[in-house]
Amino acid sequence: MKLDQLSKLARRHYADEWQQDRVNALKVLIRTAILCLPKADVVEPSTTEPKMPLRQAACMMFNITAPEYGFEAIPIGQLQGKKYSDLLERLKESAGVYGSVAWVRAEMLTPLRRLLAETLLHPDFPFAVEPEPVQTGGMLVVGSTPANDYDTGGRELLAASAVYARDIRIDDELHVVRTLEPDLLEQLMDINHPWPQVIVGEAGSGKSTLLWSLHQSLAAQPDIQPVLLPATWLLRDRSNEPAEKLAGLFQKIAQAGSRPVLLLDTADLMLHDEEARQTLLRLLDTVYAAGFTGLYSTRPQEAALLSHDNLRRHDLQPYDDTELDHAVAALVACYCSDVPYAEVAKRVRQATARGLPVADVCRSPLLLRMLFDLSAPAEPELNDVDVTRLFDAYWQRRVIRDARTDIEISLRARAADNLSATAGHAAIGLLGSGLPELPGAMLCDTTAVVAGSPGDLASVEEELAILTERGVLVPSGELLSFFHQTMFEFAAAKGLLARSDPATIGTLAIRAISHGGDLFVGAVLEQVLILAGSNPLLQAAAQDAVKGLVTSDSEAVQAIGLVAWGHYPALLDSATDTLQMAGTSALERATRILPTIAAKPTGQTISQLMLIWQSTSEPHVRTVVLDAFARLALHAPRDVAEALNYLEPLQTFAGTTATHAMRRSFLGVLHAISSEARLLVRSTLVAMLMSSDDRESIELDYLASQWSYIGDDHLLAEVVRTLDAEGPPNHTVAADPARLRPR
Repeated sequence: MKLDQLSKLARRHYADEWQQDRVNALKVLIRTAILCLPKADVVEPSTTEPKMPLRQAACMMFNITAPEYGFEAIPIGQLQGKKYSDLLERLKESAGVYGSVAWVRAEMLTPLRRLLAETLLHPDFPFAVEPEPVQTGGMLVVGSTPANDYDTGGRELLAASAVYARDIRIDDELHVVRTLEPDLLEQLMDINHPWPQVIVGEAGSGKSTLLWSLHQSLAAQPDIQPVLLPATWLLRDRSNEPAEKLAGLFQKIAQAGSRPVLLLDTADLMLHDEEARQTLLRLLDTVYAAGFTGLYSTRPQEAALLSHDNLRRHDLQPYDDTELDHAVAALVACYCSDVPYAEVAKRVRQATARGLPVADVCRSPLLLRMLFDLSAPAEPELNDVDVTRLFDAYWQRRVIRDARTDIEISLRARAADNLSATAGHAAIGLLGSGLPELPGAMLCDTTAVVAGSPGDLASVEEELAILTERGVLVPSGELLSFFHQTMFEFAAAKGLLARSDPATIGTLAIRAISHGGDLFVGAVLEQVLILAGSNPLLQAAAQDAVKGLVTSDSEAVQAIGLVAWGHYPALLDSATDTLQMAGTSALERATRILPTIAAKPTGQTISQLMLIWQSTSEPHVRTVVLDAFARLALHAPRDVAEALNYLEPLQTFAGTTATHAMRRSFLGVLHAISSEARLLVRSTLVAMLMSSDDRESIELDYLASQWSYIGDDHLLAEVVRTLDAEGPPNHTVAADPARLRPR
């Protein structure tokens, strides 16, 4: 039976459970069918030997708690990595099976699925079921839905919210409370200021999890009704005015005695075309005008397109040190509990302190969990890992093979386990639909069409089911998607490149550039360029695409081309001239990404940063360049010192373009290279003092803290002459130069 058939049965016969939690309703349906199975054993066809009770196998297959067999369901959020392997191994051990998991699937689970389908479709199937106690944590939940005062539209809205909250939930032991969360929660609860709020964060920074956590906190308040929805809920609404419809439902919730708070996830999906953008802006304004609070999440590239006079922006930064410590402790306990936490935490802190590319992986909630998941049950390897390499490792170990249950005795995966073609076709189907998720049956159809085999739906459905079992795809009610939008983008790029057609790159570039920039397609194109940049057969097409992107009118589109150039400098001819035409935000994004790329010589990255510095005098961009230099100097101080000397930083401080932030970043670089370029550091500090007119001189503070390493009587005399020439002392250190002397 297909998912849509099961859903129809659950919706018809378990309407209350369906309104509250659709997955739970499906489990109620399946649990009832399991109870109707005969009290017989699964039998191995080749030997007719009993293996295990049918009901036990079915409960384990669908992860439903069965106390009578000593089986407790694993929470949904843990059904990956080591926990997923444990579930499959328990099923094999209980059945007395010593073959592969593929045998279990073919000889036990497939026939069992057919038997359950026959049971469900029997005309005498007893749909009535006695309610059972509620169990949390992703296990079976059977119970009556509490009565409420909402009409059908309100109940459907809250049911959709409950389903989405369940799908993105994080298990308690893995949940990390973000530093900005308490303040944000307080603002959402402020009834006197229902300002629209926006959470801006890079892909994988934890925006969805943050919204889920806020939803849980708001739901605990007696007078607040949080509504957590993905933007696709609005995009799928075929009514003419989905924004007005949602605002009307909020009014009804308020009339029933609760104050609704909107939490709209992935709002950036509505900022890829003007019609959807206008719908989102109307929603934002309508919700605010009605006196309700709304919180919207988006990536930085699209954030500028979300505008409102009263919009409050909150930037969700990568994990800070405290958040990282909590996350590592939780992940060690979950994925590699046999490894001492202190050792793993020390290695993670050392990698981040050295500014290695893996630091960005460690400080990303999504990527850090992927890193531990792929390594389980061993601790993760932290050398030479960056974002692209991590996704490629995931592709190798979850799509090309299932490394959780497969003993890797060779580098070559078995052809039967390699589902890379299906994963790529599914992602291309999603790309063509313009949505990152589709109903399961529709995704199966589009995948088959992309694969060129629309008549072989059974095989496609089975392979999508296996990808779901591996955690590559995840269900959300009737919908199916990749486990994260970034994985969809990577899979789509893999699928498109598998066609080996250079024209595909040009087609994507035209689509990304047109109509002010299609960033949904652009994100896939960025992955295509990163993966194709080293392929000589695709280099000409990639170069043409990068040139068109960088010279487009949209800075967000320009950034796509510059990120590709960051990975492969050969993709951009006459880089200096071209960079001068790029916008500030595009240059900034490329600059931030450059130090995170592992598969490049450090000298090449430094050269590109120098080109960016020379192409613009914009203080904000130069500040980001200095931050990148400071990071690289942690493991290549001599190279950075030579670059800084070549750029003649003294000239920067001879004018008035050096902002406070830029000066502070300059000091960061000087601190990192002081052991290799003492004279350069000293002369630059004096020049900074001469140009500084701040009442609080950060240069003098730095001198005081580092005097024992770089100071001497000659420098002290030069500092005093400089301060005297600049006028009356304006700082406590200047008033007492003796503080600079070593004690």
